[in-house]
Amino acid sequence: MPKNMQYERAFGLDLSKKTFHGCILDGPDLGSRHFFTGEMGQQGKAKLAGRLCKGDLVLMEAGTASFSLARFLLENTEAEVVVLNPAKLYNIFNSSLKNDKVDSEKIARIARTMPRDEWPTVSIPTREEQAERSAVSLEVFLAQEITMLVINRLYALFNSMGHPFIKKSDLKTEEDRLSLANRLLCEDSLQLSRQSCFPTRLAMTDQLDQCKQRLRISYLSLFQRLFPALNSRNRPDDSRFPDCLPR
Repeated sequence: MPKNMQYERAFGLDLSKKTFHGCILDGPDLGSRHFFTGEMGQQGKAKLAGRLCKGDLVLMEAGTASFSLARFLLENTEAEVVVLNPAKLYNIFNSSLKNDKVDSEKIARIARTMPRDEWPTVSIPTREEQAERSAVSLEVFLAQEITMLVINRLYALFNSMGHPFIKKSDLKTEEDRLSLANRLLCEDSLQLSRQSCFPTRLAMTDQLDQCKQRLRISYLSLFQRLFPALNSRNRPDDSRFPDCLPR
């Protein structure tokens, strides 16, 4: 039974990195369907926008490219654009089968079969909001990468010094790493005194600090190139960045 007949046409889009598949439902009770494909570049987006009119509805799943496309369509057409939560769509469709053409039709059919207030919608962020989210994600990613670099290097060092039973899980925290280094790398059986081990630890610490500094510089440069629209008040600075790094 049709639920949302206020729309002239319903477009369901299934997006990939370079292309998308679309399904159009139109006619009486949105009963007719038509399929089309397009590209995710600027020309492909402009061509898609040229298809849309006032009274049209565009539905798509949230994903890497969804928000930029949704904003483009909102800014350049009079259509209503809605982004949907893919996790909840999985439950609605009750299928793990992935087929771009079929998925685009399933998305479009939401306009015909589901009441508007039950759609699993996701808010569309502004460019500034998305840039800030990306910045936070990048900070977390770099912090995790640095942590894994430390763990992997120390794991190999312990193994090379005759401690093969040390696990990476034993090296998760700074306290654990220092404790093991003091206890095992400086023990008498290795004929190392704490005095001879200390410069080695200092050298490792210095190398890690240099690595972090290079990452800070690269991060700030990347951020400024990717998100020039953010003003200096919202742009992260070098003093904030170390807070997300392992200490």
